[in-house]
Amino acid sequence: MSCQQEVGLFGGSFDPVHNGHIAIGRYVLMHHCLREILYIPAPSPPHKNSLGASFAHRVAMLELALHNEPHLHISLIENEYEGPSYTVETIEKLMARNPHTRYSMIIGGDSLKDLGSWYCSERILSLVNIIVVGRDLMSSSYLERCIISLKPAFRWHRESNSYLSDVGTSLVCHGNLHLPISSSQVRADLSHNRCPAEVNPAVYSYIREHNLYR
Repeated sequence: MSCQQEVGLFGGSFDPVHNGHIAIGRYVLMHHCLREILYIPAPSPPHKNSLGASFAHRVAMLELALHNEPHLHISLIENEYEGPSYTVETIEKLMARNPHTRYSMIIGGDSLKDLGSWYCSERILSLVNIIVVGRDLMSSSYLERCIISLKPAFRWHRESNSYLSDVGTSLVCHGNLHLPISSSQVRADLSHNRCPAEVNPAVYSYIREHNLYR
């Protein structure tokens, strides 16, 4: 598959975006043949009751964080929905608009254990490849427990160093990217008037200017 045809999808609340989010994008670009990565902020994530900043503010902060990243872009596709935005709907809409593009979905290692319980997870895993990036080293036993529960079934393929499904999609795990950063930690620092080292200076200035996370 040509790099000109494959696009990474990185969804989240980005509340706020921090350097860890950018490091994941750079890392995936370095290790996978992707044309670009789309950061997809969710206006109303179905698994979160409340957010610290509005969708407009979170998008503005993403724009600042990605300003000098030529292959990391923003997609506002989930803002087209009314109500919660589900990953499967986003993927299907993107594929309908770009039928010649192949997509890979990027998730954190901590999300892998819940992947099988996502809304229409079997449909998701039949449509896109999965790239898992761990905050810490992911043990083989952890991966086995997570992957054995997925449908369609995935099996280890030594030649490609990945798991391949019965329908031709792949799942690749990167457990060597150490990211001891979380948006909740960043929000806690901001609420105590501390400047988090993990936040882009332009993003921090925006947060201060608009009095966010207080």
